[in-house]
Amino acid sequence: NQGADMGPSAAPDEKVPDAYDAPIKSDNQGADMGPSAAPDEKVPDTASFVVVLFYSVLTVAALTIAIPTNVTYAQAFGFDPELGGLIVGLVPFASALAQPIVYHFLGIYEFKRIILVCCVINMVGASMYALAQPSGSFAMLAVARFIQGSVGGPSYLTTYVSKTTSESTRSKYMVFVSTGISVGYGLGPLLGLVTEVIANAANIRHVTF
Repeated sequence: NQGADMGPSAAPDEKVPDAYDAPIKSDNQGADMGPSAAPDEKVPDTASFVVVLFYSVLTVAALTIAIPTNVTYAQAFGFDPELGGLIVGLVPFASALAQPIVYHFLGIYEFKRIILVCCVINMVGASMYALAQPSGSFAMLAVARFIQGSVGGPSYLTTYVSKTTSESTRSKYMVFVSTGISVGYGLGPLLGLVTEVIANAANIRHVTF
């Protein structure tokens, strides 16, 4: 038990597990008992929940950052502006297809490990998306957005909350996750717009991150 966190009521030889570092189970295994929680209440570890909350913001921002530039990006490939919606729509479509697969791995591996892998894959997809226009490959653009969507589903975060909280505390933490998602919906288009303005000012056409 060396290095284990000791809860306020844990015996010296007891380890209080962190659900962020454990597979998502169907029972109460892996939940933390907060220092002010009642015996029948479960709350997630604070540090882990902050990471999850931050991830919820970035996940949704990655989805919506392309909204201000999707039409311009489609036109750069010679397509009709209406196909700009495809650039945005591929992400939630891929997320819906990938969720059963990711959730399967959430029941096997640590939640933190799965999220870190998702972050790396998301970065690969974002890089491919940025390089799609210089390469002239619309297929790369479509694959890039599909990759981002497959690992960027915000429902993974609500799954974490549902498994690390009790019924009496769940709504409180769900509100925080919903707030993070809402911030991401506003932050993504704002970052996309700022990026486009900077690119235009520097005379760099169709730059998207």
